Amino acid sequence: MEEKNVSALNRAKIEFKSGDPFLMADCSGAQYSEKGEGEGVFKLKYLNQDYLVKYPDGDISFADENKESKLEQKKTGCGRLPGSKETADDEKVNDYGIDYSGGTILISDQVLMLYYLIKASGLPSRGKLINFLELPQGGHHYSCFIEDAINPLVNRLAGKEENFYKGIDELGGKKNEMGDYGGIIDVFPKISQTFIIWEGDDEFPPKGNILFDSVIPTYLDTASIYVMGINATMRLIYQALT
Repeated sequence: MEEKNVSALNRAKIEFKSGDPFLMADCSGAQYSEKGEGEGVFKLKYLNQDYLVKYPDGDISFADENKESKLEQKKTGCGRLPGSKETADDEKVNDYGIDYSGGTILISDQVLMLYYLIKASGLPSRGKLINFLELPQGGHHYSCFIEDAINPLVNRLAGKEENFYKGIDELGGKKNEMGDYGGIIDVFPKISQTFIIWEGDDEFPPKGNILFDSVIPTYLDTASIYVMGINATMRLIYQALT
């Protein structure tokens, strides 16, 4: 999986290098500063943190000069989060072999940032929410998305409304009126992710959902939205429970 991520990052950097930086900045909501001789740097907000993306090489670092970038932890598995054992009583928030705290710039996050800059359409929100199944070819990965994103959201945060809203607040988000409790965060300047939890009772277990504005396919392809959905959810869980 680590080799796959590195390969994806290399492909993204090649595509990024050929893009027009001013157009990418205008469409994505990032800030671009030209340094001369075809070089520059983007300042891009992702999950309530600012990152610097060098153009044209695509290298990414924290915008906060006092924050040290860590190497990504090694990952194993084949599309599933390693060590993914979801139980409502399990309070551990970092047992996946991946640092979802935001203190590590994950390779998968780097790929997401580059593809967001490359593909951003600049179109405004359509004001209509859709689930993963409604994305182009979303049905191909919907069961995996439930397992890797929605189930962890429910298993970790159902029954923990105060923690849930703490995580939403830490990520710069806001409450919404959906479900028993819900929230929305801006993952990137122009695309957001909505989280919903319904509490269970004696007859029905708790359930949840993750929704996106219907404009999102003009910013990222479905495979990237799948990764974004997981990473944003895991960041929320970490912020909620620490």
